[in-house]
Amino acid sequence: MMELRKLLIASLTVAVLAGGAAQAASTSDFSDQWWVPGESGWGASVQQQASTLFINLMVYASDGKPAWFSAAAHQQTNAPAGHTVFAGDLYATTGPSPNGAFDPALVKARKVGALTFDASSFDNAILSYTVDGTPIVKNVQRQTWSYENLTGNYDTMWKYG
Repeated sequence: MMELRKLLIASLTVAVLAGGAAQAASTSDFSDQWWVPGESGWGASVQQQASTLFINLMVYASDGKPAWFSAAAHQQTNAPAGHTVFAGDLYATTGPSPNGAFDPALVKARKVGALTFDASSFDNAILSYTVDGTPIVKNVQRQTWSYENLTGNYDTMWKYG
């Protein structure tokens, strides 16, 4: 009877772990640097936490000077089949110079428009945003420098007691 109990516990554990692995493999994490290869100097830094992307855009303003915009974009439930879509408000921020004492009262945020990140695959997306009424659409891809090395030996420990 004890051996049957151990076998059932082991079987249940394997079934739970296999189900968890399948679920984890089906999610996508879009955290990375994204860019348009033909537009060096332009980019988007994407950090994902669950169903929210925090996106910093590093772009050039109409006067040619660098400009930064940011958005917290939330996953949309009505995305077309085969797409993962996030959308949110886009903000421009200004603040104090880093060479003095930081004064939080000098930090100002201004809503300039909206942003949509529409991923059609793990490595490609359409990034659409508006800045003060001007629409911008970019076909972006991951800016891959290298891949994580996940080779090695992995051990499992079972404890019954």
